[in-house]
Amino acid sequence: MHILFIPSWFETPQHPVKGKAMKDLALALAREGIKVNVLFQTGEKLPPVSLAGPGVEIWYSFFPGRGQLYPIWNAGSLRSYLGTFKKYLTLHGRPDLVHIHSYPVLAIAHLLKKKYGIPFLYTEHSSKIAEKKINILEQFLIKRYLGKQAPVFAVSRYLKESYAEYIHNDIHVMPNTIDFKVFKPGRTAFPRHLMMVNTLDQNKQVGLGIKAFTKWQKGYPDACLHIIGDGPERHNLEQLIHQLGMKGKILLWGEKKVEDWLPLLQSASCFLLMSRSESFGVAALEALACRVPVVALQNRGIDEFPHVPGLQILPLFSNELDISQRIDQAIREFDKGQMGLTRAELLARFDFPVVAGKYLEIYKQFLKPLA
Repeated sequence: MHILFIPSWFETPQHPVKGKAMKDLALALAREGIKVNVLFQTGEKLPPVSLAGPGVEIWYSFFPGRGQLYPIWNAGSLRSYLGTFKKYLTLHGRPDLVHIHSYPVLAIAHLLKKKYGIPFLYTEHSSKIAEKKINILEQFLIKRYLGKQAPVFAVSRYLKESYAEYIHNDIHVMPNTIDFKVFKPGRTAFPRHLMMVNTLDQNKQVGLGIKAFTKWQKGYPDACLHIIGDGPERHNLEQLIHQLGMKGKILLWGEKKVEDWLPLLQSASCFLLMSRSESFGVAALEALACRVPVVALQNRGIDEFPHVPGLQILPLFSNELDISQRIDQAIREFDKGQMGLTRAELLARFDFPVVAGKYLEIYKQFLKPLA
């Protein structure tokens, strides 16, 4: 079986963890023996092909207006996609199935189906849909390119419920996956070491995490907060850290490859997820897999995880005092045995072989009538 992923966002050298959920699924499928490659359009000038990981190639389609003209369903974007796809065909042949990730790439999937007869499967990840923020034009184009009969897969029940207000297609829930061989407990834990991993935007509420940490840190002067990620709020967060006098205690590391920040996560005593909305909450899953307790707000995506030991969920509008107290509680109640059970329960639901196996069955069923 030959699957071609077309994601709406994906990693590049400038953004090494963007589209990580999609990359992880591709790697999980490749590990199961499926031929999987990725076609991704970017405004960055990059070598035409690179490796996402063992057995998975990324084919970059360059389009300079990629950022300004998002969503990408314009003629120039489509021509660029087609040019790269033709080169891909020459080397790899026709894929059995195109698997697209998030609605902006529906147009290219529709075009490939029309031009080459390649069917497509569609998984939605977008927090924009979860938050019901897609505009009238986007709604029109989704309906035009998706069609009324095509099944849709959403990564959480929350996303499914939100999307159902826009489309009448059958929507099925299929979770994200992580590699439990990578995200595993570390050997050393530092009791005064906290962690956040997310985009620095308003939805992620990193500023709230900083304020909560600052309040909690008063009782633990040696404590540090490590923040991985970048985004439009970075300058404001730097100013906030300066105003709070926390320079050197709160560290903004920017975007880093997983291998660069994984040891920090494995050694953390608590992980914070302060988002108002999450379509799934991969970062919290990764922390729990590393046996690190998580303090999160009720962002809806977190509901995909069972209420397990080590996961503390607060009301969405909790203040920094509430959060700081829950950080203290999470660290105080940490139990290695209980967290081990949490890891085992999550592994049984979200590990690479589990989710890849489910998608493999979906692919087979999807392609069966076409054989």
